[in-house]
Amino acid sequence: MALMLLAAALLGIGGLIRWGAFLIAPEKKPFRSSWDKKGFYLAISGASLMLICILASDFFQK
Repeated sequence: MALMLLAAALLGIGGLIRWGAFLIAPEKKPFRSSWDKKGFYLAISGASLMLICILASDFFQK
């Protein structure tokens, strides 16, 4: 349960960081800003952790 909350927080925070990076510098292309990269990697790590938690919970229920 705690890992799912952590995964959701990482996904949300990463998305907010990317959104904020776009609002600050909309003329830059994706991945030109270091904050955009950080937000992307946070969001990807959160989504990956969420997928792992879901698959692990399905595996251990059987």
